[in-house]
This record gives sequence, structure tokens and C-alpha cells, in this order.
Amino acid sequence: LHRRENLTQTKLLNLLRFFSFSQQKYQEFIYIFPIHPHTRNIMIKYDLYEKFSKLNNLIMIKPLGYLEFLALISKSEFIITDSGGVQVEAYTLDKKFITLRSTTEWYETVITGHNTLISLDNDVTIILKNIERKLDEKPKKVALNLSPLGDGRASWRIRKYLEIFENNHYSEKLYFEIEQCMNINSLLSKSILELSIDDIIINWDEVDKRC
Repeated sequence: LHRRENLTQTKLLNLLRFFSFSQQKYQEFIYIFPIHPHTRNIMIKYDLYEKFSKLNNLIMIKPLGYLEFLALISKSEFIITDSGGVQVEAYTLDKKFITLRSTTEWYETVITGHNTLISLDNDVTIILKNIERKLDEKPKKVALNLSPLGDGRASWRIRKYLEIFENNHYSEKLYFEIEQCMNINSLLSKSILELSIDDIIINWDEVDKRC
């Protein structure tokens, strides 16, 4: 949790109420909170840090290294975040998660059912109900070679196309031909709410053969 929009006194108080309410209803829920330094400073500013640290169901820890953080995600039952990067990492590790925002840049994660958007403006009972629902859901599994967020070979493709552009003197025409081949703009005619999982999957093997 680190976005400025969520670090107001009102929203931090609501987050505190959420953890307190969750502690009363689900004692088995344990939340591990790697706390961003800026978030910690804001909590201290509003005299909330000690109140958070006294909660029995909340373990506040220092920020983790990248691999340690991925290991923590992989061992978690579900994730609560407002981070764009964590949304991608949780999706890639096939984890269910709640994003404490009303919008996301990674709408694909919502379409596959991994991600639920809910603002911290909501009542804590609503936030917890969304978590309960999320725990019961089964996200749609997408094979790595069809993943809308990529198949892990982005670096290979960047090098491939840089070499092609260099060999063709950075032709603008070639750029548009590759863009058309990869069908980059094919979804622009639809709104996000109209998209289905069939719209967002990309067969990367076919893309590599075609382009």
C-alpha cells in the first residue's frame, strides 16, 4: 500500500477498521504487511502506526527484496494491494487478489477473475465480503503462451525487432507493418466492459511465426 490516494487519514483509518473487523470475524486470517517507508511515515504523522502494530492479525515487516517478496506472494492465500507491479506479479503467480482502487491499468487481471477492484472508501464489511467472495472464486487459468501479460520472452522479441529495424535503416513503414502484424490495436474498438477472456488472450507462438 503506497499510492497517495490511499494515504489520507480517512482511508488509513478505514484500513485500520478493516483489519480490526477482520480480526473479530476471522481470527485465522493473518495479514503480512511489508510496509513502504513513505506509508510508515504517513501513519506516524497521523498517530496511527502504533495502532496498526498492536493488531494481533497484522504482522508489519520491513520492505523485502524482490525475490523475497515474490516468495511471500507465492505462499499467500490471497493478496491485498494498490500496486500496479504487485497486480502483475500476483496474476503471474496465479494468485487471487484485491486491488484497493476503483480502476486499474491491468484490466486483463480483472477479466480473468484474478483481480477485484474495491476502493478504500467502501465500508469495511463490503471490503471483507469481497475477500470472502474472492477466496471462493476460481480464476480462469490461462496458459503461459496465451497470457495477455506476456509469456516471459519480451527481451528476446525486443532484440529481434531492434535487429530487424537496424538492418532496414529504421524504416517507419516497417514499424507500421510489424504493428499491424502483431494486431496491437485490435481491441481499441471495444470498451473494457465489453471485453471477454477470448478477446485478451494472445497466442505468442503464432505471433512469433507470423511476425
